[in-house]
Amino acid sequence: RSLAPVFPAEELAASDTAVEVIRAGRWRELLDDRGCVFRGEQRLLGYPEGRWLFTIMFPIVGSDGALAGFGAICEETTERKRLEAQLVDAVARAEDANTAKSRFLARVRHELLHPLHALLGFTELLAAMDGLPSEGREYLQHVDTAGRRLAATVSDQQQQSHVGRSAQTKTQAPPEQAPV
Repeated sequence: RSLAPVFPAEELAASDTAVEVIRAGRWRELLDDRGCVFRGEQRLLGYPEGRWLFTIMFPIVGSDGALAGFGAICEETTERKRLEAQLVDAVARAEDANTAKSRFLARVRHELLHPLHALLGFTELLAAMDGLPSEGREYLQHVDTAGRRLAATVSDQQQQSHVGRSAQTKTQAPPEQAPV
């Protein structure tokens, strides 16, 4: 029976080469470091939804040391492949969301700090004016204190955002070597 409707053409071409090696009696050349002829995953053709098999093929050797045949162990891995694809998609969506969050926070920071710095600058100018009543100076001091607290809060938020990103980067990148 032909395997053409089941396996992709490039795998069948490789198997034709393997058959020639086996027929020539050089089957040991096909073994990997674990004694297997083949170990890997194949996508099966003829299934529109996609089906996957993990196969380990090994030689069966007779008591005389001659090749008696081949055995194979197969496991359907379609569900694992589907879950892997979902995981890759989820990671990509999480990275996109994190990038959008970072852009949003940078924009909010700019939109808050730009007018806030102008406001703090004007409170300093007004406080420096001669003839300002003490009650007015007290109000300006409250405005200045509240503005500086808000600026510090926005700055802390930005630093926490950078710490989160650098911690994420450190888990993905190898650690730096300390100078000797």
